[in-house]
Amino acid sequence: MTSGLLGISSYTLYTIRAKYEDAKEFVSDHRYSDFEWLDHYLRSQPRYKGLNIPILPEKKAFGNMNLAFVEQRKEGLEYYLKELGRHSVLHKDEILHKFFSTDSNAFEKIKDSIQLPSSFPISAADIINFSKTYEYISASIKAQIKEHQDESILVYNHAFRYIN
Repeated sequence: MTSGLLGISSYTLYTIRAKYEDAKEFVSDHRYSDFEWLDHYLRSQPRYKGLNIPILPEKKAFGNMNLAFVEQRKEGLEYYLKELGRHSVLHKDEILHKFFSTDSNAFEKIKDSIQLPSSFPISAADIINFSKTYEYISASIKAQIKEHQDESILVYNHAFRYIN
């Protein structure tokens, strides 16, 4: 289902039907941003570190209302949720259960109640170390290129003298 005018405020709601082992069935509607949040939540949990979490389908800033793209994304989201549901550990997650059992508006309250780490927890020291490492590697590569340029000129000059 697509909502809003076909412009900046447009979004697609994906209807999810989840059936649990006890035959209880839930139907909920979620925006792609809910899936993104769920994925970030699962990946940020230390207890899930090292687990094979499926890949979320791509995000697209422009053209995301194109019917072919919406259908492709829907298939990707369906695969994503099925894999989470089949996972021996992840399928037991309380927030995943709430995702299946609440709609987008109610899930928004759950999202607001949980503080997630930033997507890229990089400290200033990490940036400084990266910068120093980059400078070292860059200087090393430049030196190797210069060294090999000199060698190739020597080989060329030697070969030229040998031919003449």
